[in-house]
Amino acid sequence: MKHRYTEKYIFLIMGLLILFALYLQFSISKSTAKLKNEEIKKTERYAERITRYIQSETNSTTLKSYLEVHPDKREALNKMLHAFLTKEIQYIFLLYKDEKKHYRFLLDGSLNDPVEYNTIFFPKSKLFDHVYKTQKPQIIKQSEGVEEIWLSLLSPIVKDGETQALLVMDLSKTYGDYLNDFNLPIVYLVALMQLFLLISFFFLAYLAYSFYRLKKSILIDPLTSAYTKLYLKEFFDVKKVNQYNAMLIDIDAFKLINEKYGHETGDIVLKLFTKEMVSLLPKEARVIHTGGSEFFVFMKKNSADLKEIAEKVFKGLTKKRYLIDNETISLTLSMSAMVIPEDVEYIGNVQRFLDAKLLEIKNRGKNGLGIIDNISKTEVKYKNIDYIKEALEEERLTCVYQPIFDTKTQQIIKYETLVRLIDKEDPQKLITPYYFLDMIKGTTQYIKMSKLVFKNVFKILTFAPKPKHFLSDILQHSDNTH
Repeated sequence: MKHRYTEKYIFLIMGLLILFALYLQFSISKSTAKLKNEEIKKTERYAERITRYIQSETNSTTLKSYLEVHPDKREALNKMLHAFLTKEIQYIFLLYKDEKKHYRFLLDGSLNDPVEYNTIFFPKSKLFDHVYKTQKPQIIKQSEGVEEIWLSLLSPIVKDGETQALLVMDLSKTYGDYLNDFNLPIVYLVALMQLFLLISFFFLAYLAYSFYRLKKSILIDPLTSAYTKLYLKEFFDVKKVNQYNAMLIDIDAFKLINEKYGHETGDIVLKLFTKEMVSLLPKEARVIHTGGSEFFVFMKKNSADLKEIAEKVFKGLTKKRYLIDNETISLTLSMSAMVIPEDVEYIGNVQRFLDAKLLEIKNRGKNGLGIIDNISKTEVKYKNIDYIKEALEEERLTCVYQPIFDTKTQQIIKYETLVRLIDKEDPQKLITPYYFLDMIKGTTQYIKMSKLVFKNVFKILTFAPKPKHFLSDILQHSDNTH
């Protein structure tokens, strides 16, 4: 489960990085557009100043008439236009429209090879006519064939409501390319970052998919399609045990079916058995194939009454008939069910309670159902492997020595060692082996407990009146821990 959240965080971070890269790309594009707009606005301000100056010089007559009769003024205005030429603004000229609707030059700011006065001009854009007619300035992007020009600003010069001329300011294509390329290194860097992130994202997606398939093969039992024990552990790593009820189901004498009909037939029966069990359980119930013919089932407490569910499952599974080699057989079950108390925090404790009840049913002759619904808080607390481990780690163990008397002489002939664990919260309270001995038998915890018993015994020997006799009696009876 923890891995699943890690995957989510990784993909979230990758997604945020990709969004950040897209934001950078957008910001760079916006920055480039802002630079272009600032240059255009600067050109518009120049156009306004030029227009005002020309209008002030020709206030008393029409612009064409004035320039026609004052060639010296025309020359002076050409020089004035030239003063506005920069690396950004390549050409500045003034056009008027004659009676035949042809555009002709009035002024040209070029010093090198300027166009002569009244020379005809053929614009490549219909927007010239549009600006001339609407009397509204406009920026146009030059069409193919005008390689040196990036943009042209068309600004009408109007007097008494009539368009007298068009001021044309051509922005250099070289400068336009410079603005486009200004952020190009960053654009390439961001593009490479985006490519890297996309490749990484798809690679991680592939790894996640492969991991999902692998995990599914580990968490899902291929034989029965039920979950595995690993799923049970991972599920309760993040879920609270006491929010669920549980059942343990074991098919009685399933080994005989395998021996009589073969393992392949036994596998088919297990598949059919699991399918039938799932159909009898609430939809939200989870079925774990713990091994062999044993299944662990858990479901939310807000499901139907546990006793009703358990009885329904038990009756349904024992009534089910299976056709094997033209022979109809039925199965018997040993089954335990448990309402998990609020104090239980570890799923292993639940399994131990259910195992104990299941063993009790099998010892009574199998084919039965046992419900556990009255576990005391003391059992929940002490029948907890983690609690026992902690007690042994902290050496919260003591021994009580019970004397054994000779009935004839009334003399103590030996001692019996009684092992007890000490309650963590109440050191005066001793825990009897009833709660922990069966749990730790055959484990390293049993060995650890035995070492602590001997340590306690050897410590008490220093106070014994007859150490050798006492020791022999202790060693003889030290395994009779109660």
